[in-house]
Amino acid sequence: MLYLSLLGLLAVSFVSQFPIPPVVFLVTAGVAGLVLLFSEILKHLVQRRRPLIEGGIGTYIVQAVFELFETLVSLLSNTLSYVRVGAFAVAHVGLSAVIFILATLVGPTRGIGYWIVVAIGTVFIVGFEGLIVGIQTMRLEYYEFFSKFFKGGGIEHQPLALVPATKE
Repeated sequence: MLYLSLLGLLAVSFVSQFPIPPVVFLVTAGVAGLVLLFSEILKHLVQRRRPLIEGGIGTYIVQAVFELFETLVSLLSNTLSYVRVGAFAVAHVGLSAVIFILATLVGPTRGIGYWIVVAIGTVFIVGFEGLIVGIQTMRLEYYEFFSKFFKGGGIEHQPLALVPATKE
């Protein structure tokens, strides 16, 4: 709800005739922010756990404020990450337009030269975008997933070797 209300506020600021008044989004964002701030207390109430606040009210408030800030930063960074996917789509359109412009220059009557340029250009675009997807996949795997889910402390990796390594 926090994310959707912030998007609504953004939409209201860009569209002059938006059907929903901005106060609705402000109230929704405020309520969602308060629910996030006091989520641990609400969870303890639902689970009937006592004490509701562990470690004192001051510690809880400071921790809750920083967790809300982290949530907001995470929402922003994830949104920008998905905007990157849109940039790839725009790049695809640009590359395709260039290929068709070159093809028209080579074969204005759409003869064999035109179709050769289109075929070679399409193979280039597919290969180039495959390279981009591979790089993004490795970035997600090594940076995003490992930083969130990987915990070290196990057995050190010993790669397979034909000759056993000697310890000196």
